[in-house]
Amino acid sequence: MSSITLKNEAKKYKFILGIAIILIIISKCLLFYYYTQYKNITQALISEKQANLKLVQQFNDSQRLNQDGTVEQLVVLRDSNSKVIRMVAFNDAQEGVASIYWDTETQKVFLDVLNLPAPPNDKDYHLWAIKEGQSMDVGIVKIDEGMQQLKDVADADSFVVTLEEGENVQQPNKQYYFLKAVVDKNS
Repeated sequence: MSSITLKNEAKKYKFILGIAIILIIISKCLLFYYYTQYKNITQALISEKQANLKLVQQFNDSQRLNQDGTVEQLVVLRDSNSKVIRMVAFNDAQEGVASIYWDTETQKVFLDVLNLPAPPNDKDYHLWAIKEGQSMDVGIVKIDEGMQQLKDVADADSFVVTLEEGENVQQPNKQYYFLKAVVDKNS
């Protein structure tokens, strides 16, 4: 081979080697670029997943609050249509305090027992709504449940809590009145 041919071959290999080096540099730059993009996207996905988990937790918490009636209780408590009626002991020989939260528009009634002695084992406390001498059983009062929703009441002049035998009582036993409250129609 001649020296010109060898020079041409050397130039050709140098040219190919130069292109190969340029391609390696370009591929390394692209590799670095895509790796950086991958890390950014992965980090963004982790952040989104954490945000979604937080939203799921908040949703579960709100569901739990709503399941035990807390949200509904807060709505009634804060509603301008709600009446707050303080119940006191029927006579001086008894002890007891409770509050009724009554939304006169939705007719929902909540009772918050603040102080009431434990009933005997064979008896339950009942809340009654009294309207023009007629009584309506609003429900059994549980003294250890805090605020509890009872039956809806459309209208009442007063409320009383009595001590009754059994659940299916039709009329309050006037001998066992424990708490009383008169509804102020002006408030």
